[in-house]
Amino acid sequence: MEQLKTKDDEYVNSLKNQNDNIDFLIASMKFQFNQMRTDYSDQLNNIEKAFYDERSQILKNNEDEIRRLFEEHRKLEEHFQHKRAQDEENYSRQLEDLRSKDAND
Repeated sequence: MEQLKTKDDEYVNSLKNQNDNIDFLIASMKFQFNQMRTDYSDQLNNIEKAFYDERSQILKNNEDEIRRLFEEHRKLEEHFQHKRAQDEENYSRQLEDLRSKDAND
């Protein structure tokens, strides 16, 4: 009978140890899950930051390119306006020369 009581006590202790081990395992799994969630959140934040930094740089480069193209367009327009004014002046002079030549003939 004493042996049965000892085996019962061993069985109860074994169940308590199993329960403690399961509680420890669950606590470890929760800790691991929380740690992974934190790590994944940090990684996602780093990815988002890199994305926004890259996006910001691309937007800045595009704005610089647009400014440069508008400036180039403005210079070309000024050049062609100046050339047109010179051409008009030359044509006007040629017309005046032709008129004065016709008037003299």
